[in-house]
Amino acid sequence: MQSADPANLFQSSASLQVGIKRSQKASETSSGTRFGSPIWSGKSHTDTERLAQGGAGADGGANKVLDLKLRDEESEDRSRIHQEAWVAESGGFLRRLDLETGETVQVFRGHTAPVSSLDFIEVHPRPSEVENPRHGPKPSGCRTLVVTASWDKSLRFWPVLPRGSIISSSSSSSSSATTTTAPPSPSKQPEPLQVISDAGSDFLKCVHTIVSSNGWTEAILSAGSDKTVRCWDVRPLVGWVESLDDSEWQRLAKEGLQGGGLNPPPQVQVIGTMRDHTRPINRIASLAPHSSFHDPQDPARLPILFTADSMGRVVEMNLEIERFAEGKSIASFKVKRELRGHETGVYDLKAGWKELEVEGEEVPPLGKAGQRGVGDGSEDYQSPCYETDDGSIRRKVAEVWTASSDKTAMLFSLSPWARERFNSTKTLTSTKVVSRISKAGAPLGSQPPLGPVRRIVHPDYVKSILPISHLSSSTLEPNLILTGSSDENIRVWDLDHHHDLSEEKDGNDRSGGAKLIRQVQGHWHEVGNLQAWYRIHSGELGEIDPIRSGEGEWWIVSSSLDGSIRRWRLFDLLKPIVPEDETKGKEEEVGGISKGDQDQGEGVDRSKPKVENQAVTMTEEEERELAELLSEDEE
Repeated sequence: MQSADPANLFQSSASLQVGIKRSQKASETSSGTRFGSPIWSGKSHTDTERLAQGGAGADGGANKVLDLKLRDEESEDRSRIHQEAWVAESGGFLRRLDLETGETVQVFRGHTAPVSSLDFIEVHPRPSEVENPRHGPKPSGCRTLVVTASWDKSLRFWPVLPRGSIISSSSSSSSSATTTTAPPSPSKQPEPLQVISDAGSDFLKCVHTIVSSNGWTEAILSAGSDKTVRCWDVRPLVGWVESLDDSEWQRLAKEGLQGGGLNPPPQVQVIGTMRDHTRPINRIASLAPHSSFHDPQDPARLPILFTADSMGRVVEMNLEIERFAEGKSIASFKVKRELRGHETGVYDLKAGWKELEVEGEEVPPLGKAGQRGVGDGSEDYQSPCYETDDGSIRRKVAEVWTASSDKTAMLFSLSPWARERFNSTKTLTSTKVVSRISKAGAPLGSQPPLGPVRRIVHPDYVKSILPISHLSSSTLEPNLILTGSSDENIRVWDLDHHHDLSEEKDGNDRSGGAKLIRQVQGHWHEVGNLQAWYRIHSGELGEIDPIRSGEGEWWIVSSSLDGSIRRWRLFDLLKPIVPEDETKGKEEEVGGISKGDQDQGEGVDRSKPKVENQAVTMTEEEERELAELLSEDEE
């Protein structure tokens, strides 16, 4: 008899120990704000005995979270903004959750294998009618499609129904733990608008929407195990959705094409491919042009693209789409260079803009923040300098953070000006490009490869990464990076810590100039996704502090193969935790944090020395028991 259940398979003692450890942790961290107020996409795995039998194969089962996206939606009467998490699950589902209550709003079924990735296609009014269509709640009249990619090699496009039009299932939720309820009855299940069953020749691992500088969705990209990036033209589909009146859109979202009596939309077609990768592609990311680069002569400028594969190769490229009058379109990929530094698979990739202060330099003529200015900021990777309200001179620079199975997180600074600043200090990693040990092949692109300026070493595979400096109000927060690892921990790093390389025996800075200020436990399997959530409503997770946060406050949302989505207040993650018991004997050090510290469920501030020979205090009951034992010995 063949079985896929790990409990029925032969396992080593070490493997069984992994299962025991996970089952114990699953029981201890199943609820509570200390452990991220978990939302369980399926069940919270209360059968710890069964979980322990799974050994190293113990995980969230059909509810393993493979991808996570956050989205805000304004209610139809514009009285409230609903904040949601969209979760791609290994059971072939796409789940829509309320971030505050944890309630399941919708479940999208249809894929026959794990759903590996998702992204949104926004159909909104013309840019002239929308102040900023790419950020914040979608204005009235907007319509949304969600596209999912799966191991079944298919892409599916689903219409997203407004919250007010959904009869959601009831749930009993609390601020400490939430198990999502069963999905609506099959008759209420949403139907895909379009299915591309042969979107790849092997597993699809990622899908990414390409949005131009004017806010229009121009295409989507898909990639996976067949090592190919495909560009799909969605403009005809977007135009078809836009042409529907409100009643037709409601019928489509509720009843599908057949029930709504609508003709099928135009078929989404491949208009270009890129086949330069030699290994399966894990991630696609894009860097939107900075707002100061808006050019009236080129209002539909496309973002810079980045792809990462399982051999550690990260490729930077430009996408060009040529459209002809008869409706035909052709896309071409122009590989610019390789971001070289990793030796094995890159699991996460985040590109964004970081604000830096211009100090001790000759400041060029100033532009205005968010507008085109004069000076040396006309290229793709750095904005013009501008003066802020406090009188300081600042500019935005482009950067890419990566997370890899070589147990490192790396920062690639794309701005020549910023790289020069990094090179001028001895506290950070050199930007020199090292030779690759792996056999990924010669460097790609028309330009020489780019090396990292930071390299942060971890004790285990780094599976996810979140640069806080890329957030819109990052100037209110310290310069932080968050990482999620296969060792089930979330780490918070302070990037403003200056580490003297002369303190290292071999002269190598393994911290990348970063200081670990917090290690957070909650998940009991690898942390595969980290997202930032700007929470604007007080609710079941507690009140928002109006003094500290203004209109809202930043939270972190994490997901894992344990099947949970956890919510952490960023302000709380900035507090280093000192273990309650520091009187224990010398313990095994794991990645700079002792095993005992890990068992506390929190990290420690390594800048503070441990207190030794600390006085031990006993309770009244303990003192009484000790006196009785001593009296028995005397007798």
